[in-house]
Amino acid sequence: MSQAENRELALKAWQGVAEGDVQALREVWDPAIVWHAAGSHPSATRIEGIEAVLDHIAEIGESTDRFDAQLDEFLTSDRRIVYFFRARIRRGERMADIDYVMTARHERGRMTHIWLVPTDPEALAALWGDPRSWLPSRDPARRPAAGHLALGLASQEDRSWQKNTGPDATGCCWLRSSSSGSCWH
Repeated sequence: MSQAENRELALKAWQGVAEGDVQALREVWDPAIVWHAAGSHPSATRIEGIEAVLDHIAEIGESTDRFDAQLDEFLTSDRRIVYFFRARIRRGERMADIDYVMTARHERGRMTHIWLVPTDPEALAALWGDPRSWLPSRDPARRPAAGHLALGLASQEDRSWQKNTGPDATGCCWLRSSSSGSCWH
């Protein structure tokens, strides 16, 4: 892929997550994608397959009151994309402001592996607290429908979503749930 194609892939993937666009993510993520989240916090995991990764992202969205992510910059090469972003996360009274490095390996125009590494894993572990309290999927009755991202694609019965243009240079959008106050950028 050319440098321009790599840049387009990087932006499409970032915007797909920011906008909760499952179709865009299906276009840029390999069906057998592997998601690696480093650390000792409850969201640290290794997940295989696009459906499982989409469900995991939805679970994180359902488990936070607020999750704002701002893309600082990204770098591309023939096979890798490296994102540098900052996340501001709130769960109840707990808050964290953490920089992340996310590396994606891509082949034939699709991401095959993603590694997510927080720069302050202790702050992230403190944010999540008791591991039994954070994942709604532990209770099947509370699990979001397969393929629906909590970042903006939950059913209309569950949420009313507003889309606003964010103030940053990336042109990414903010998504806010009027029922829960969750905000994704």
